[in-house]
Amino acid sequence: MLFQHFGGEIAQHRPAGVSELRLLQRVRPASAVWTQSDLDFNQSQAGHHQAVRQLPRVLEGPGWELHHPAAAPQTQRLHQQVCGEGLPPRSDPTAETGPARPASAPHLCSFCSCEGLVSNHSDDFPLSWSAPPYHPPSLKFERMKVCKGKDGRLHSNLLCAVNVSETPLGTLPDMENTDEAVRQLRALSRAAEPFFLAVGYYKPHIPFRIPQEFLSLYPVENMTLAPDPSVPGDLPSVAYNPWTDIREREDVQALNISFPYGPILKDFQLQIRQHYLAAVSYLDAQVGKLLAALEEFGLAEDTIVVFTSDHGWSLGEHGEWAKYSNFDVATQVPLLVHVPGRRSPAAPGRRKFRYVDVFKEPHRHFQEGHGVLQIVELIDVFPTVVQLAGLPAPPLCPYPSSHVELCTEGKSHALTILHPRVMQQSSVGVAFSQYPRPSDTPQLDSDQPRQPHVRMMGYSVRSADYRYSLWVGFDPGTCRANMSDVHAGELYQLSEDPGQDHNLYRRRGPWPLQRKGDNAEWTRVLQSHLDYVPHQFIHAA
Repeated sequence: MLFQHFGGEIAQHRPAGVSELRLLQRVRPASAVWTQSDLDFNQSQAGHHQAVRQLPRVLEGPGWELHHPAAAPQTQRLHQQVCGEGLPPRSDPTAETGPARPASAPHLCSFCSCEGLVSNHSDDFPLSWSAPPYHPPSLKFERMKVCKGKDGRLHSNLLCAVNVSETPLGTLPDMENTDEAVRQLRALSRAAEPFFLAVGYYKPHIPFRIPQEFLSLYPVENMTLAPDPSVPGDLPSVAYNPWTDIREREDVQALNISFPYGPILKDFQLQIRQHYLAAVSYLDAQVGKLLAALEEFGLAEDTIVVFTSDHGWSLGEHGEWAKYSNFDVATQVPLLVHVPGRRSPAAPGRRKFRYVDVFKEPHRHFQEGHGVLQIVELIDVFPTVVQLAGLPAPPLCPYPSSHVELCTEGKSHALTILHPRVMQQSSVGVAFSQYPRPSDTPQLDSDQPRQPHVRMMGYSVRSADYRYSLWVGFDPGTCRANMSDVHAGELYQLSEDPGQDHNLYRRRGPWPLQRKGDNAEWTRVLQSHLDYVPHQFIHAA
């Protein structure tokens, strides 16, 4: 969750890693509180943390870039965390393709031979933050054997609903993050200064270690399978996500599922879907407490609130689980924006952000708010929030952009948010995503290949009517795609196939696509996207 408190000047966006959504606006004078979202390029246990930073005066001048000399000592430590000892950081600015960088540029590993910085396995400190983050103490138990099985013993399971009072420390990481964020909101309200607050939550990430009472909201007998639970016959093998992180869990291993396509037993699929929805409701309760605190401390009337996520999660669609694909279920995220004064004022005595206990009011529904039909990318959030705060939207980034103090690759949707009934809603535009693969066929590292092992990149473009993906050869040394080395393609007509189950890439017929162009035209759209960022290796998380 992102909170922008009015009153300060947003002066600079300090660049961050290419694999993360980062809204680093410098508010002066101000503080920022954050809980870190997924920083892990390969989506392992990096997790979500919390930190506070006071913005130092030394950063108020221009020129704080990824190659800032002050970052050099910490870069070596970050390199060891990110890349291990086996991959030395590059120090020769002429050793990579493209414009030379200063010798002080913090190349963390070979990922950084491409434009951008990957900060996985680190706290993104000090490159983005001036104070170490807060780590909830109970986080260390997240990957331990703390899930009670049917045999009465503790296991490392995927499904892990718990009695919180019986857990180590008697709490869970997201509860601790909420408590810390509320504490920070209380302190910030007393300071009467503008602030930026980003609160990240772990759930519904696996394992589903959640309070057991939330399962009662979704009785397993009421659960259904995904509408398309089988692997489509025309799905290219390179596009399939074999969900290896799910298979590592003890309760899943006990099912003895064949690799890579072997389906999960239907009863267990229903339990996974039940636990996922329960985890979402558990998260919703944490967000509710946070918003109630925002109002309690007198901040609700002058604070912009944005709720979003970093990726989706397959729940059995296409016979897949987890997030390692280019399908909508893995790439689409929620995006909700609240702007003070842009809704009917609360009635006297009625709170704007009243916390609703779902167990006491299980049938309560919220009717306020408006949906907006737009093609939006997460890179659009930064310029949108800047403009909502009353400042000009940052200019588009040129290439290369390391010499530019402030720019964005997204576009602002502030006018649509401020005037949803007046602004014409549009289906024009496209959104891009991509995912790497080590081979044409699924293997154990297909979901999370290390950069030197990437041999193919799946570039995908999503319009209102179609999703088009192209799997092409990729050179991990130069971070360049070979668009003429096509291994597979996918084309889905969403009006007829919203679940993306029928691949039209190699079919011929009177498809409506002909009105918009053929496969070659979509390929040119992808090529133009790559031409804008020719050296980037952006891993779609």
